[in-house]
Amino acid sequence: MMWGKIALNDGNSIPSIAFGTWRRGNGEKAVEIIKNALSAGFTHIDTAQAYKNETEAGEAIRSSGLKREVFITTKFSSGVDIETSIKNSCEFLGVDFVDLYLIHGLKHAKPDIPTIWKKMEAIKESGLAKYALSSHSRSIGVSNFAVEHLKTLLETAKIRPAVNQIMVHPQVMHIQAPVIEFCQQEGIVVAGYCPCFPLLDNPDGVVVTTAQQIAQRLGVKPEQVLFAWSKSKGVVVVTSSTKRERMEGYLSAGDIELSPEDIRAIDAAGLADPTELP
Repeated sequence: MMWGKIALNDGNSIPSIAFGTWRRGNGEKAVEIIKNALSAGFTHIDTAQAYKNETEAGEAIRSSGLKREVFITTKFSSGVDIETSIKNSCEFLGVDFVDLYLIHGLKHAKPDIPTIWKKMEAIKESGLAKYALSSHSRSIGVSNFAVEHLKTLLETAKIRPAVNQIMVHPQVMHIQAPVIEFCQQEGIVVAGYCPCFPLLDNPDGVVVTTAQQIAQRLGVKPEQVLFAWSKSKGVVVVTSSTKRERMEGYLSAGDIELSPEDIRAIDAAGLADPTELP
């Protein structure tokens, strides 16, 4: 399963596929789903305060026996101040630090981007002295920031964001390609969620038809082709499922190597059948 890790601009690294807990609910059912993902081979759990299942994610990680071998991403939502927020997340997860802490979208960058980013920088810096006792994050980043928002952040940043998590699939590349290009130029890794969106939203569309044709030739599934396409863009794939078979299929997609012609065909299909961001 050749997903491997991607180097971040702060010297850390991130597993190139993550199991996301969005829409996985809470309670024991959520714990079992996340435990299943970990036992299938995922080593990166992506959660958020807004998902209301950080506690479940932490319980699943502890019961897996993997401890801090699991890379944990969580996200700040502006219900409380950011210092309290990271402390709460670490307590819910049962850890002293998280590996990656993101601002969960522009609406949570309050009162403005430079001010909230200074507070994010302080959260990272609090852990530089051999992981100080205060709750902190090894890496910091943002979610759903467009180029203009990233430029505003970078104008005053002392620490550059390590990651920008955005929606990535072929049908939104007319919007997201400039964001990915800018991030690559600035050394910011892109994490992409909803890689299989076309299969759910437009199963009869050009993208799915193209993915099906490539999948048939390669002897794989269309969703695996879309995962391989995301991987070809250098994106950390954030995905989810309740079914073990699909989890394993997503992981094995890391071994699929699309040809340049395959990638161009999927690119063209996405541009021929574009959709807007939700």
